[in-house]
Amino acid sequence: MPLRSYSLIEISIVLIILSILTGLSIKGFDLLDQAKSKSTMAQIQNLTIALEQYRQQYGYFPGDDPHIAQRFETAIPGNGDHRISEEESTHVFDHLIQSGCLSSKAMIPKIGGIFKVISVDTMGVCITLCNQNNQGFLNQKQIDQITQGIESSLIKIDTHPSGKMMTIPLG
Repeated sequence: MPLRSYSLIEISIVLIILSILTGLSIKGFDLLDQAKSKSTMAQIQNLTIALEQYRQQYGYFPGDDPHIAQRFETAIPGNGDHRISEEESTHVFDHLIQSGCLSSKAMIPKIGGIFKVISVDTMGVCITLCNQNNQGFLNQKQIDQITQGIESSLIKIDTHPSGKMMTIPLG
C-alpha cells in the first residue's frame, strides 16, 4: 500500500490556521488582563469612597476609630491618632463592613494580590496594592492600565524582586 504524503499547500493551510488561532488566543489574554485592570481600578475607586464616607460619618478613618466598640460590639478600636498604623490596617475592612460603608469582604483585587490601607508619612492615608508579603507583584503594563486617569505624580511605585507595588493617596 502506497504512503500518502501531504502537499505543500495542505501543510501551508494548516500552518496558517494554527497561526490565526495562536494570535487570537494571545489577544484574548490581553483583553482579559485589561478587564482585570479596569475592574481593579473600579475597586480602588469604591474603596476610596467607602473610606471617605466612614471618615465623614465617624470622624476617624476605619481602623483608627477609638469609639467603634461603642457602636459595634465585636469591633477592635484604634488609637484615634488620625493615622492608620500597621496594626490598625488589619481592622480597616472589618470597620468598613460593620458600619455598612462596604458591602462585603470581597475586596480582593481582580488583578490579584491584596488591598492594604495604611498611613504613609509623606502621603497621608493611602491604598496599597501588594502581595500577601507586602511586596510587589505587578508589571508596568498592569500599573499603566490600573492608573489611567490618575495624576501620575501622586502614585508611588516600589520595585521588588517579585514585581512592582503601587501606593495611591486618598486625596
